[in-house]
Amino acid sequence: KILDQGKSVLFTRVNFTEGMGYLAAYDTQTLQCTKSYKIAPSSIHDCHMLDDRHVWVARTGARPAKNGKGSYGKPLIKTGLVCRDLQTGEIVAEKLSDNDHTLISHFRMAQSGAVVAVSAPPGGIEEKFTGSMFFAAANETQLTEVIVPDDVRAQVKDEVLSITFDTAESMAVITNPGGQIVQSIDMATGTF
Repeated sequence: KILDQGKSVLFTRVNFTEGMGYLAAYDTQTLQCTKSYKIAPSSIHDCHMLDDRHVWVARTGARPAKNGKGSYGKPLIKTGLVCRDLQTGEIVAEKLSDNDHTLISHFRMAQSGAVVAVSAPPGGIEEKFTGSMFFAAANETQLTEVIVPDDVRAQVKDEVLSITFDTAESMAVITNPGGQIVQSIDMATGTF
């Protein structure tokens, strides 16, 4: 994400030694880190600027793997989205998942403020889970798992990944590469 009239770019990063997720601003000329914002004691993933000072971040809630390859185990804190005010440094809003067996990783926010988020299954635990789709209307603080028919759920394998909207933002289209399927969510109702 671009900041400071193009002078900085914002990325998510994880310090695997301390297990902390950060937003980090890098100078576009020197590629040096100029600012670092602590987000959560967990892995973080996707980020999107809301305006000039607010950024939404997907936090998995799970411990970063020491080998630097993803997250593992049941979440340490609630998985979901957090909004950071870059001027005050405070977390000013959250949209948390209603499912404790998944790790929110990617999301898209419509102009209406509605959010679609997708997840990956937590690694390193015995139960077998797959990724899921979540929805929250603009005024909601909870990401609610979208219920899909059993025959579709049976096709989902591993992580649910990419999200795009149609031109009118009336429908979100979501991919599941492992299952080689595409799913959709009605943006007015948050349903499959």
